This record gives sequence, C-alpha cells and structure tokens, in this order.
Amino acid sequence: MSNYATSSMLRFLLPALLMLSSLALPGQTNFWENTMGDGLWSTDGNWSEGMAPTSSHDVRFNNNNSSDDCTIDVSPTVKSLEINANYLGNVNLGGNTLAIAGDFGVPTATQFTAGMGSKVAITENATVNSAASVYDFEINTAQTTHNVTISQDLAIANDLTIIQIDQLNGSGNKLKVGADIILNDADLDGNSIISATGASSTISGTQLRNLNVEAGASLALLSDITLNNNFALTGSGNITGANKLIFSGSGTVNFSGTVPNVEINTSLAGQTVTLSQNLNISGGLKIIQVGSIAGGTDKEVQVDGDITVDDGDVGGNHFIVATGNGNLSGIGALRRLKVDAGASLQLSSDFTLNNNFELDGSGTITGANKLIFGSNGTVDFSGTVSNVEISTATAGQNVTFSQNFNIAGDLEITQAGTLNGGSDKEVRVSGDITATDSGLDGTSGNAATLVLAGNSANSFQGTGGGSYRHFAVDKDNAADIAQLNSSDAFLSITVKNGALSLNGQNPSAPVTVNSGGTLGGSGTITGDVICDAGGKVSPGDSPGTLTITGNITINGTLEMEIIDNMAAGSGTAGTHYDRLNVSGNASVTTLSVLFLGTITPPDYPATGEVYTLLSVGGTEMVSSTGYTPININAAYASGAVTIGSPALPITLTYFSATPKAQAIHLTWRTATEHNNDYIAVEHSADGAKFTELGRVKGAGTTEEPQAYRFVDEHPLRGLNYYRLRQVDFDGAFEYHKTISVLFDGKRQGLGIQAWPNPVQGQLQATWAAASDQATTLQVLDMTGRKLAEYQAAAGVSTFDLPLNGLPAGLYFLKARQGQEEEVVRFHKQ
Repeated sequence: MSNYATSSMLRFLLPALLMLSSLALPGQTNFWENTMGDGLWSTDGNWSEGMAPTSSHDVRFNNNNSSDDCTIDVSPTVKSLEINANYLGNVNLGGNTLAIAGDFGVPTATQFTAGMGSKVAITENATVNSAASVYDFEINTAQTTHNVTISQDLAIANDLTIIQIDQLNGSGNKLKVGADIILNDADLDGNSIISATGASSTISGTQLRNLNVEAGASLALLSDITLNNNFALTGSGNITGANKLIFSGSGTVNFSGTVPNVEINTSLAGQTVTLSQNLNISGGLKIIQVGSIAGGTDKEVQVDGDITVDDGDVGGNHFIVATGNGNLSGIGALRRLKVDAGASLQLSSDFTLNNNFELDGSGTITGANKLIFGSNGTVDFSGTVSNVEISTATAGQNVTFSQNFNIAGDLEITQAGTLNGGSDKEVRVSGDITATDSGLDGTSGNAATLVLAGNSANSFQGTGGGSYRHFAVDKDNAADIAQLNSSDAFLSITVKNGALSLNGQNPSAPVTVNSGGTLGGSGTITGDVICDAGGKVSPGDSPGTLTITGNITINGTLEMEIIDNMAAGSGTAGTHYDRLNVSGNASVTTLSVLFLGTITPPDYPATGEVYTLLSVGGTEMVSSTGYTPININAAYASGAVTIGSPALPITLTYFSATPKAQAIHLTWRTATEHNNDYIAVEHSADGAKFTELGRVKGAGTTEEPQAYRFVDEHPLRGLNYYRLRQVDFDGAFEYHKTISVLFDGKRQGLGIQAWPNPVQGQLQATWAAASDQATTLQVLDMTGRKLAEYQAAAGVSTFDLPLNGLPAGLYFLKARQGQEEEVVRFHKQ
C-alpha cells in the first residue's frame, strides 16, 4: 500500500475510533467511586468507566468502590440503577429527573433522597424494589408490551403518572401516592396496587385494576375511572368528586370509606362483583350489566343518591340500600331493596323487584310511578310506597308480608298466587285496589287482609267473581268513604273506621262493623251482619235499599233517611226513603230517623204518612227510636214510622220573675227546642200593650234542657207584666204565657219617681232635693239617645216635663246630681 493510501485510511478511521472510545459498551456496569472527591454525578472521573453514566450503563453503588454520597446534579438517563445494601452513602436526586430503562433498586430508605420537583421515570421493562421514597414517579415504557414489577411498596411523595405499560405487577405491593394519580394508559393491567395516601389526592385518566385509599386519605375523581379485569377496591379513606368509579369486570370490594358515584357495567354478563363489607356510596349507583353482586345477606350497597338499574337480572344475595333522598329508576330489576329510616326514594319510572325479591326498611318510596313485584318475594317494609303492582312472572307465585304494608296510592293485582302473611297482616291501601287476576287464591288460611285506608275516597275493584279471604275498611276519619265496585266473595268483611258503600254491589261475606265504622249504600249482602256499639248501618245512598240475606244485629245505630216531600201515601221505599230488608232476624239498639230537606209540617213530613223502613223475615226488635229534627211528631212500630201532628218550636217548662234590689230578674227553661233563633222579652205596664225589652239567643234545635235569664234593670213601681216571644230562624214566631210581678219601688239615693205612668201630656218628676246641687233631668229613648234635657235649681225637688210632641212608646227619665244618677221608665200614650 502506498504511503498516500495509508495516510488516507488513517484520516477516515481516526475520528471513528475516537467516537467509539467515548461510548460505553451495552450493559456495561458503571460504579460510583468519587475519585475526584467532589461527590457529583456529572464528574466523569468519579466513575469506574471514566465517564458519567449514560443510557447504556447499569449504575451501581456499593462500599467496595465508595461509601461517599453522590449528588445527581443533572437529569440523567441510565439503563438501571441499583444500590447495594452495604452502601453507607446517600444518592441525592435533588430536583432532577432520573430516567431508568430497567431496574431501580434501593434496599434502605436512607440510601436515596428525592428532592421536591424531582422525578423517577421508568421507560422499559423493569423491576422497582425501592425502600426509599420518590417525589414524582412516571411509567412510560417504549413498548406497549413492557412490564413493570413492584417488588415492595413504593412511597411516592407527590404524583404518579402512567402513560404507557402492559402489566403493572407486584402481587399486592403498592404504589403509595401522596398527591395526584394520572392514568393515561387505557389498557393498564396487572396485580400491583395503586394506593392514595394524601389528604387531598386526585385521580384522573382511564382505568386501573387495583385501587386502595388509605385511612385518612381523600381521593377526588377528576374523571370517570374504570376498575376492570378482576379488580380490587380496598381501603378506608374517602373517594370524592362529581365523577364516577366504574366496575367493568369481576372484582372484589373491601372498602369501608365512601365513593361519590358508582357504575357497575361488566364487560361480560355473567361477571360477579363481590362485597367483603358494606359499600357506601355518597352519590348515585347505576347498574347497567352484572352477573351478580355477591358477598352474603349481611352485605349492603348503601346509596345516598339516585339508584338506576338497567340490568333485568341482577343476581346475588346483597341488599341495595337507599340511605338518603334520591330517585329509583331503570328498565332493569333488583332482587333485594331496602330503604332506611328517614330515607326517601322517588320512583322516576316503574321499577321491578324480582327473582325471589325482598323489600325491607322503614323509609318512604314516593312518586306517581309504581313498584312492581315480579316474582315470589317477601315484604318486610314498615314505610310507605306510593303505588304497587303485583304481577308475578308466572301464576301461582306468592308474595309474603311480614308486617303491615302501607301503600299511599293504588294497588294493582294482575297476577299472583297468594298474598300471604295471615289475617293479622294488612296490605293497607290509601288509593284504589284493582284485582284483575281471577286465579288469585285469596282463601288460603295464611292470606293477608286487604284494607282500604287513608282519608280520600277510594274503592275495591275485583274481578266480579273473585275469591278473597279478608277485606277491611279502616279510614283515617269516621266520615271518610270507601266504595265496593264489584261483587266478589270474601271470607269476611270488616268496617273498622270510616264508611263502606256497597255501591249497588252484592258481596258474599259476613260483615262486622266496629265502633267508628259505617256500612252504607244499596246492595245485597249474603251473610250475617254484626254492628258493634259506636258503629252504624246506614242503608242507601240518600236514600236506597240494603238487603241482608241472613241476620243483622246492630248494637250501635241504624240510620234511616227520609227525603219524601210528596203527598201522604205517595212516597216509594228506596227512592224517597231508606229500606232495610232482612231475610232473618233483626235486632237494633238505636233507630235514628233523619228527615232531610226543608221541614214544613204538616206538609213535610205529612201528617198521617207511614214510612216502612224495615222489612224483616224473622223476629224484629228495636230498643229505642230518635228523630231529626227532634220536634217531628212521629212514632215507630213494626218496621214503620207514622207521622203525627207537628210539634211546637219550644217546650217551655217554666217562666218566672223575681224583684231583686232595684231590678226584676226573669228566668225560664225549655225542655226541647226546634229551629229556635231567639226569644224576645216583652214588658207591659197594663198587661195589654207590650214593648220589647231585649233578646236572648236560642239553642237552635236540641233535646237537651236549656236555662235562660234576663234582667229588667228599670222596672216600673207597682205591677209589671212580662211575656216571651219565640222566633224561628225563618222569622216565624209564637207567644208564650204572660206573667206579672209587683215592684215596690223602694230605692235609695235620689229616689226619682214619675207619674202618671202611662202618661199622655205632662209628666211630673219628684226626687230628694240637695241644697247645694242642681238636678239635671233627661228624657231618653230605649237606645239611650237623649231627646230632651231640663235643669232644676239646688233645693228644688219637683219638675213638670212637657211630653206633647213625644210619640207613643217606652222611654227613660234620668236624674243626675253631681256623680249620682238614677233612671226610671215611663210609657207615653
């Protein structure tokens, strides 16, 4: 080779050799020696390879080389970093970033320090086995197939960011994050646990497999987060925020803290979510798809907000429990629902309980929609439900009531076997009961009682030929009405409180009416009727006919109404007056006959009219009879009421007048009153001409004795006559007897007297004169209005008053000396 050729080759090879000499060999180990003594990572002479570590170096620290501290004063990238257990120094990352394409190992916490703002970033397959904490930790592998294994819990003082990785494994070891968790890998998987430890941590991104929130920690959901692929949710801290946690695969929940919102939407229909303890949800729960929610009957999903279920077959023996105020909706169904005391669920749509359901709790279920019982089930619920439909999937399925069940609205029974619970268990319905299932077995010995309750008018509508065990009416008030709208067969009917109107129906059942209850309306009852004291039987609907095929015993009141205002003999039973027909025996403690409309005797009720109110096939016994209004003169015998001549408005038992001091006291008493508006008290000086003194309010209509009094404070000296004028509400009146009483006129003080009385032209007044005071005389009408006034000088004791211009009537003469006054009454003719 020529010298020229050799020189040319060296000219090209020399730069290449120099470049190769500056690079470490792949996988080359570079030991920390601190040869230069400055303790800096970036000093080449401090390393065994004579250069600071690069991305191809496995960096090692051990005492065999140097126990000196190392300060990382740059942001290096290395293949791996391992600190030997015998290393007595400290590697201080400061605020820099350490990128590692492989393993990261720190046996002792004191061997590595991460300053504020620093980051350890894993970029390829790696094992992280660090007892020391890091500040920020990032996983962003070069390939989607790279895995990272966490060999022990790693404390991350600040943020964890996962951008790309295949598996994050660790067999239960945790990445313990003090601040934010950012998950941007939509395919993140693995059995390592990401654990929130900070009091104000956040989580955002897509999904993970295992999440833990430690005691005292709070993790805010900045986005919806998915737990998938045999997930585990553990811990006892709190998860907050407006977003939701999504369970998208089989998994286990062993979390005693609270979660704001949860969605269960497993990727496969048969996947199971298992509860190791109660799950507390402070917001809403939505179930889109799941095989079952398992964990035992004592495990609950407790929801403070809305519950939405779109999966029609949610299996498992758990309870979904409403603990606050929320909505219940969805096209799916639940098996076990509980509403806690004080909680309220509003039905935003019809909602179904099925699959051997259970309804439990003591809260309230409201709304215009209905709760549907779609299968066999048990109801142990002491709260109220707005509306209920019993529509089991197959005929013959039973619903069992463990206690009284209260429905604030309507009950529909479209298909069921038996409503069990026993006669002491009641299904109490404040709205209407509609039963369209002709196969309902209501005669079972364990059947519950259907009850029309509440305070609004409601009704029972059966199939018309249905068979039920027990039916009752138990309204809030005695005047509240329940109506029978079909002719069905019952083993018993009980009217506990309120009124049951037969409404023209013909039920087959023995009927019991308790105190406060009323059996009314028109129709036919096939069975015996017993009415307790305080109860009432009121045939017809003002008026009508009630027929009993059997016996009737009324220990309370039989109330019969009459509205006939026609001529005598022209009224018709059931049209103009009530009729009770009894095929057997009838025993009545009290018969109360009510005459309705405008009472105008002797036209209505017409004198001589006969109303046949009872028609009894067996024996009849009526203990007492009363009439309203009480002044109607009527008599009852053998089922009929006969009208006699009209009675007086009042029955006056006595009327008396007694002088007391300077007045006359009038007293009187009535035994009965009818339509008595008031009584006017009238006075006369001669027993012929009377003037009204005042009025006393009457008692209207009553059979109770009434006592009255009136005081005439200005009687005449001598004989006084009094009479009573009774006035009805319609203005009609009648006079009662006149009485007289002698008043001696003895008075103290001025001793004013006037005569003649009655007087025509001039009235002379006398009084006891005072030597030092004048006397004023005034003429007053009966209202106290002054008509004339005169003055008499001191020492004068007589005065003549001219009355020629005064109209005839009753007046007062008042005399006054200083502060002393006296009044006498006189009559001007």
